[in-house]
Amino acid sequence: MMLLIAVGIDANSNALPLAWTVVPTESDEWWLWFCEFLKDIFDVMAEEEFVFMSDREKGLINAISTVFPSAHYSKCY
Repeated sequence: MMLLIAVGIDANSNALPLAWTVVPTESDEWWLWFCEFLKDIFDVMAEEEFVFMSDREKGLINAISTVFPSAHYSKCY
């Protein structure tokens, strides 16, 4: 089982959990499902550019480019 979490930064520069789920495996299919879920819940994400940062999980990169084509992607090291 894998935990997928989307976190934002609030006005006080604190981490704010936006959504989380537990999935059977970390894969392209589940990252795509999670990103589509985020887009459905947070309408503004479909209209504006956002920056996504991750630990270089390949499934997430593909999902972001599919679901959020105007988003920017960054890797943390």
